[in-house]
Amino acid sequence: MTTTTPVAVLTEELARPDPTPRRLLRALRTAGFEIKAAQPPAWMPSTPEAQHLVERAAQLARQGQARDEIAACLRKDKRTINRYLAAADVLGLLSPDTEEPPE
Repeated sequence: MTTTTPVAVLTEELARPDPTPRRLLRALRTAGFEIKAAQPPAWMPSTPEAQHLVERAAQLARQGQARDEIAACLRKDKRTINRYLAAADVLGLLSPDTEEPPE
């Protein structure tokens, strides 16, 4: 029995002329790998307080702070910070050109 890895499938497909994302995904599906559609985060801020925390976490991330530093600054656990940053990414708050909210 031959075991095919995703890396082997992608390497073979990339060696072909004109590889496209669609062809890469098709090759993975054909090899039996499940391809899931991208999903938004399971949690999004629904209160002004939560929105403020997401914005603050994004601001700290843009300033170059690591997740554990953000967690310490906001007094939250790293799992919560991961949720905040996932929401911030969907909201477009992590891009460097995002305006700083007034303090």
